[in-house]
Amino acid sequence: MRVIAAERAALAAWRAATGAESPAELVAAVARAGGAPDVAVQEFCASVGIARPGAGGVHPRVPDVLGGPAALGMVHQTALPRTGRRRGGVFYTPRGLARTVVDRAISAAGVPGTACDPAVGGGAFLLAVADAAVTAGRDPAVVVAGLWGADIDPVAVEVSRLALRWWAADHGVDDDPAGRLVVADALAGIPTWRDAPAGFDLVVGNPPFLSQLRGRAVRTEGRRAVLVERFGPAAGGYVDDAALFLLAALDLTAAGGSVALLQPVSVLTAEHAEGTRAAVERRAVLREVGDPGTGWFDASVEVCTVHLDVPAEAPEASYGASKSWADRLAEARGLPAVDVAAWTSRGSLGDVARVTSAFRDQYYGLVPAVTDGPRPGQPRLITVGSVGLLRDEHGRRPVRFARRRWAAPTVDLEVLEATSPRVAAWVRGLLHPKVVVAPQGRLLTCAVDPDGTIVPSVPLSAVSPLEGGHDAVSPWHLAAVLLSPPVSALVARRYVGSGLGPETLRLPARALRDLPLPGHRARWDRVAANLADLATLDDPRRRTEDLVVAGTPMCRMYDVDAAELVPWWAERVRATLRPLTGPGPG
Repeated sequence: MRVIAAERAALAAWRAATGAESPAELVAAVARAGGAPDVAVQEFCASVGIARPGAGGVHPRVPDVLGGPAALGMVHQTALPRTGRRRGGVFYTPRGLARTVVDRAISAAGVPGTACDPAVGGGAFLLAVADAAVTAGRDPAVVVAGLWGADIDPVAVEVSRLALRWWAADHGVDDDPAGRLVVADALAGIPTWRDAPAGFDLVVGNPPFLSQLRGRAVRTEGRRAVLVERFGPAAGGYVDDAALFLLAALDLTAAGGSVALLQPVSVLTAEHAEGTRAAVERRAVLREVGDPGTGWFDASVEVCTVHLDVPAEAPEASYGASKSWADRLAEARGLPAVDVAAWTSRGSLGDVARVTSAFRDQYYGLVPAVTDGPRPGQPRLITVGSVGLLRDEHGRRPVRFARRRWAAPTVDLEVLEATSPRVAAWVRGLLHPKVVVAPQGRLLTCAVDPDGTIVPSVPLSAVSPLEGGHDAVSPWHLAAVLLSPPVSALVARRYVGSGLGPETLRLPARALRDLPLPGHRARWDRVAANLADLATLDDPRRRTEDLVVAGTPMCRMYDVDAAELVPWWAERVRATLRPLTGPGPG
């Protein structure tokens, strides 16, 4: 984001000095002042229907951050209205990121003879390929003749054409890539180029990220039908358009070639992208998932790079037979590894506990029955903001529920019985000892409700011990599993990047049932008793530090070496500390 901010600030100042108005006019002005071939600037202006920048007059020097062919795409993007960029997923790639992705791609596959960007934008990736190829000793004329691209935006195609002509001229080559850059929807079908090869050595780029969960980017019925017709079930549900570009890229890649596309991190773990990931692995080998870091875009989305190799024959391994896509990103981010295979025979949390979650019906049913302030005999309502380590912070931290602020929300059961008997029955079914789990964070933060007086609101989950049987456990046993370093590492690897931040995760409630149980019951019992003692500590800081000390015994429950795991986990535990403002339950 710092890259974008610097370019936007420079562009605003330069725009005021030159009087350029539209994004296309800014591109033309920057290109002309920066030294692009005059004929290329003229033809760009004619193609997009704007007047050519005047030859006379004083033009200020182009700032370095806006200089060179690779800057034209960013100039165009930063001058576009923000709402339009978000609706179309238009976030062009900074030159540094494009070069990083390309360098990683060619380090394994070699310098490509041909390269294609199916969502070319401002041409950043094609320019990065060109720079890398020339650095490797390739003839610039041969290099630029092997670059191809497509985009649904005609102006973007012309920006890329101008950028490549400028790059070619800087390398002593007179080349116009007009026939190799076309206006086309690469998701709807394979673009039509003039004299294009049957397949490209490298397909690279940053396709538009268009989440289908909400907003103006949601596909129309007609658009959905087009994509399902081409990609089949992989295009169903809420799969992001960016993920479908992986399949579109494979249609463009030659046998022995490779793909390197930026993707939203959610594509690695989202259930609605499962079919797309499986379809990709039926045709290609997932070489790696790269982590380019944060701060590249002025959009609140985490990105990764998916690198695929396309063999001459279909891959033998089936989807899921090797490391998951999330595991590959976890490796890139240095998350600790855990030996999941050794735990499979020990059972799972679903064997000893029941998981219950609230949904919209329960949420809206509770609203008229909630009052503020403690009331004897009435259950306490807690939200995500009330969940501390091992215990809830009801009344000690203000929370939001039903679009208002509450100090200590309580559920009036009599009112609830009168307004929504079905929700009242649901609430009464939760008034027993349990653990309340917050589904998103840097680890599975949970509060134990030993007395059964808590009602968890959306999106919290309640994990309740099953009664009877020789394996019966207490809520403290369940908390020992949920908070343990081994389970925290396992969840982090499976759901890396699924939350709102680069190190946060969002765990589906049903996935709680699959979490593995410890292999040593006696050790588990001792940890559970210790956690019950820790929960009596009123000072959150002391409770946190004592929990960190308990990390090593928790690892022993699973026969896991604590040396590397506990420091990683302890940092996340300490990050849960938040200030308290109230006296607590009264």
